[in-house]
This record gives sequence, C-alpha cells and structure tokens, in this order.
Amino acid sequence: MVRFISSFARHVLSRTYRFLLFFEKVYVQFQISRKVDECCDIRRLDHAKIKIGFFVVFDSVFSFRRVFELMLKDGHFEPNIIVIPDVSRGEEHMKACLEESWMRLHDKYGECVLSSMGGDGFIDFSGKYDLYYMANVYKGMTHKYYQLPYLARRQCPLITSRYYTEAYTIYAPIFCRLSELSYVWRFYVDDYDDWRMMRRQQYILAMFNRIKIAGNPRLDDFAYVKRRCRNRKKIIIAPHQAFDSKERLCIGTFPMYADFFKDLPRMFPEVDWVFRPHPLLVQRMINSNIWTAEDAKAYVGELQACSNVEVQMGGEYIESFVNSDGLIQDCASFLPEYYLTGKPQCYLFRGRDTETRQFLPQASKYFSGVYKAYCAEDIIHFIKEVVLNERDNLAQKRAELMECKLAVNYPHASEAIVADIKKALKCEGD
Repeated sequence: MVRFISSFARHVLSRTYRFLLFFEKVYVQFQISRKVDECCDIRRLDHAKIKIGFFVVFDSVFSFRRVFELMLKDGHFEPNIIVIPDVSRGEEHMKACLEESWMRLHDKYGECVLSSMGGDGFIDFSGKYDLYYMANVYKGMTHKYYQLPYLARRQCPLITSRYYTEAYTIYAPIFCRLSELSYVWRFYVDDYDDWRMMRRQQYILAMFNRIKIAGNPRLDDFAYVKRRCRNRKKIIIAPHQAFDSKERLCIGTFPMYADFFKDLPRMFPEVDWVFRPHPLLVQRMINSNIWTAEDAKAYVGELQACSNVEVQMGGEYIESFVNSDGLIQDCASFLPEYYLTGKPQCYLFRGRDTETRQFLPQASKYFSGVYKAYCAEDIIHFIKEVVLNERDNLAQKRAELMECKLAVNYPHASEAIVADIKKALKCEGD
C-alpha cells in the first residue's frame, strides 16, 4: 500500500510539473510576442538598427554563417558573433575550444566577434540585443547565460534551426521533442516534411506559428564556393564521435578504423588526404579511455607529418567538400550535404543492421546514392575503383536525388530567413 501511494504521488507530481511547465512556456511566448511588438514600435519611431547576437560554440557548427554575412551588409541590422563555451567536457577542453573558435571567427570577421568570457567570468548578454541566434540548443552543453530557457524568460527573442542537416537518424524525433525548443521565437526548417514533423512534436511552437519553412542556410555556400583546378585526387575522411554502443545513437566507426585511416596516406601517396574529425571526436576518445591525451596528440601529429595530409580540427568545411573528389565518412548530416558536390561518397557502417537500427525509413533515399562500406576492403575498393579509376556507377542516381532535395530556396535559404525576420519586424520597406 505504501509503495502504491508513493508511486501515485510521484505520478501526480510529475503530471503537475509538466502541466505548470507547459503554461510557463505559453506565458513566455506571450511575453516574447510583446517584446517583438515593442521592438517594431521603437523602430517605427527612430528607425534604429536591429541588434542581433549570433551565439556560437564551434565555428564549424554555425549554420547561420551566411545569414550573419548578409546582415553585415544590410543597413537594418547590427550583428555580432559571441563565442560561447562548451562546459560539458571539462575546463581544459572548454577553454581550448572557445579560444580556437574565437580566433578563427575573429580573423575572418574582425571586431564584431566577441568572447563570452570576461575578466570576472562569463558575461550575461540578456537584454543587450533585440534578437538572439543560438547555434546550440542543448541546455547542459553551455553556461546558463546562453541557454534557451534562461534567455527566453528574460524576454529575449530566440532564433534557431537544426545545427546539422537532417539525415533521418533515430535521433530525429528526439531532437524535435527537446523541451528547450519550446522557448524560441523562430525555428527554421528545411521543407514541408520537416515542418510537419516539428509541428507534431512542438505544440507550443505550432500554436504561436513559430515554425517557418526557409530551406537549409547551411547548404547555400555550396553554390558560391569556387571550384579549383587540381592535378591530384583529394579524399576527405570525416569520422563521427557517436561510437559509444551504450548510447542510443551509435553510428561512429572511428575506433574500428583509426589505425587503418592512419595508413591510407602511405597506401595511396598519389592522393591528397583531408582528415576532418567531428569537433568532439578526439575528446570523446580520451573520455572513453581509448586514448590518453598523449595518444591523441601522437595520432594527430603522425598524420600532420605526412606531406599528403591536411588535418582540419575545426573551421569551415564546405570549401574542402566542394574541392574534393570523394568522402569517406560516418557522420549522418554529411550524408545529404555531400550530394551537392556531385562527387561520390563512401558511408561506413558499424554492421549490416546499422541502416535499419540507426536510421528511419526516410534515410533510405540518401543511402541509395552512396557506396556502402562494412570493412576496410570496401573502403579500399571505393578509393581504387570509384575515385581513382572514376567508375562511379551512382553518379546519375545522386544527381536525381540532389534535384529532389534542393526544392526549397536553394541557394537562397539565408536570404529567405533574413526576409522573414525583416517582415516580422516590419522593416522590409524601410
């Protein structure tokens, strides 16, 4: 009897908490709407520029990069990039990532790039901007000052989208259900199917008409990167960090192929190689006790010592993608993205059942245009036959799929987002 009462009490408390949280989010959304209306009223009076902060953790995971660049040139906006910390993987990792991302972004954009770290700790930017773009949506990944609920409760209108390109892994519905997303003012999606999937999971966003179809701004740059003439083939190796079999999403294969990848530059000296791991892969290898910090340094150092290897531990990747001849990877979001290059890719599977266990049925269209690898011999076959000998039997299939995927605003999704913001703030006719 006592156990039943205890279980019943927990159930009631849980239902009550969810009920109160739902109404708190609704209240916050009403406050955000009022804040946006106030911003519109102020602009009508003095035509002030819209101050927008772009909050970024990793410079390589900045899907609104081109939106930021467009706003730099648009007289209606005054944009800044604020580099924020990843606090979930230790202080040393946090400081290194923050400094590296800030340096790369500052080198490119100058004084409009700020650091979130001040002399006395992290800086609270709530109330300092009219709009806030958040590249990171996970509450536990960054400092509380840069979390969606914290900012929304202080009436900061938040803009975001997926930080990755959706390839329909089993993580897709989990992401759509994230509680933090219920606080945003705008969530931009790729297409109608994406819009419908998000509306099913985010009732509050649907209620307030916060979900907008714009296309994928991350992909716009593929149309603007200049293709360079090269005499040598270039192949990119891009391993993901989700290799822990204890976690639900487990698509990474790097522990299986780490030594093999290290040998490829010597096996194929006629090829230029780019090693581009997921931003968290090296730290995940250390945290999983597969590598020590010294092992990680030695591995990367050995690759860097090869004259035909470029190691990319962050930064932009689209230019590298466009100017390559093939991709070997297990990172799901690269699966649809690399289609835009027109080049072949080899997708690495942990096992024969990975596709059905780790991906939704919608992903099958992407896999129909890639070469599949289940062992090192499959990878070597891809390198020799498909890339070097140019026997690319899936080229036509990829072209058909690419045309189907790029129906919404490509390559002007970024312009569509800027136009939507200007319309919402009633400044498109100024």
